[in-house]
Amino acid sequence: MKQVLCKLKDFLNKPIKETCANCLFVSILKVSFALVVVVHVMNMMVVMANDGKMPVFKTEVSITSKRHREGNDNTKLKFLADYIRIRSEYFKTKNKPMRLFYKSINFPYHRDSIASPGDILMWLSMSMMFFSIIGLFVWLIIQKFIYINKRE
Repeated sequence: MKQVLCKLKDFLNKPIKETCANCLFVSILKVSFALVVVVHVMNMMVVMANDGKMPVFKTEVSITSKRHREGNDNTKLKFLADYIRIRSEYFKTKNKPMRLFYKSINFPYHRDSIASPGDILMWLSMSMMFFSIIGLFVWLIIQKFIYINKRE
């Protein structure tokens, strides 16, 4: 057991070379963080322009949320409001990793929903972050094994 722990410690202390893949994953993370900021600004612009509530168009049910209101002809920045219908029947799955992914990006896979262009961009940027972080960790682990195999 002590020998295994020593090997693990040596493995974790080995230097990792800066590679193109590392730069790619980090660049994707930077772009996705910037996109998150842009999306928040987009959503806040439409909310502030409409008395602190997000206008919603194309809804079959009445809106009871304190953060939303029904859109009308007086709505400002209509192109940033909620009007894109998300149908849950296309995203329902029993696949646990996929459901975990949907939850991690706050995607309404379990119910029909109305989304804004900002919401779509948010899901896209969160997906980019999710997969670039996983990719970076997998690539770092692969690099560690390559380094150990070259040394031996």
